[in-house]
Amino acid sequence: GADLRQAKLVGSDIRGAKLIRANLKEANLAGADIRRADITGADFIGADITGADIREANLTGANLTGADITGADICEAKLTRAYLDEADLIGTYLVGADIREASLTGANLGEAKLVAADIREANLTGANLGGASLIGADIRGTNLIGANLKDAKLEKSIWFQEDVDQYINCIKQANFNMIYLYSKETHKKRKITFVELLSRYPD
Repeated sequence: GADLRQAKLVGSDIRGAKLIRANLKEANLAGADIRRADITGADFIGADITGADIREANLTGANLTGADITGADICEAKLTRAYLDEADLIGTYLVGADIREASLTGANLGEAKLVAADIREANLTGANLGGASLIGADIRGTNLIGANLKDAKLEKSIWFQEDVDQYINCIKQANFNMIYLYSKETHKKRKITFVELLSRYPD
């Protein structure tokens, strides 16, 4: 891939670009237009991507460890198996994003918009999701050990029963009237209200 280490690409228009496995370590892409770009496997370690438009881009397997992605628009993007450990994603828009099997250990997703995002099997160990919106998100099989969900919006999000069992104390800190529990046996989901959860899992 292209060597763009520490490149100054502030506000650049690279829509639809092919940057597969490109080296963008510590590059400055603040405010850049990266819509629909193919950035599969690219290296963004320590990059500044604040406020960038990354909608519908393909970031499969990309490494964004420690990147500053504050306020970026990553709606409908593909982040499958991407590395976002310790990344700053405060207020980032990830509506409808595919984040399956991604690693977000210690990432800061405070106030992020993850509405209808697919987060199945992602690793959010120690991540901050305080105040984040996960309305309708698919959270089945996600690792939330040590994660902060205080005031996160979980309305109509989808969970495995065993995940709720494991992370109930974390879930109780969130805001919702109802979530869905998905059965691995029947492959069906059923509603459970916040009140029902509290009665089923008393302190």
